[in-house]
Amino acid sequence: MQIYLKEKIGNPSLFTGRKKELNHLLKWVDSIKLEILFFEYYLER
Repeated sequence: MQIYLKEKIGNPSLFTGRKKELNHLLKWVDSIKLEILFFEYYLER
């Protein structure tokens, strides 16, 4: 028989804050990808 221990994440408000930061980071990365696409387009011209 195996016994599993519960995982304790911590304060839920802190976890939500990190989720917001991650979303902001992902949007920032997407904007960089878009800038790179524009740069490549101008180089090909």
